[in-house]
Amino acid sequence: MKVFLQIPYARNLEEEADSVGLKLAAKACFDVREASAFWGKMSVPDKLKERKEERSDDPAWLSTHPSNVERQDNINAQMEEALSIRNFCQCPKLSDRDPRHTIEMLQEQLMNV
Repeated sequence: MKVFLQIPYARNLEEEADSVGLKLAAKACFDVREASAFWGKMSVPDKLKERKEERSDDPAWLSTHPSNVERQDNINAQMEEALSIRNFCQCPKLSDRDPRHTIEMLQEQLMNV
């Protein structure tokens, strides 16, 4: 019974924590693009396992946390809002170097190995 009641709730709490954290980081004038880059780095081993067709023994619905790929996707879906919050708070302009592009290039290189 615990599996069906508590685990989905815990996963939702983790997603909410990521969302609140992204908004707080935006209000504090951090480069919120780094959050996506972080989860992109964390997802590299998962993507390599997928490429090698290695599967985890545990089904995703048993996890108390969203997958790293899901977390990156969720952060990316909220990125426009986070960047708007930064602008509203009159934060300094972000660097032209987008950390997400570095991770995308890393992932492409690893997938081509």
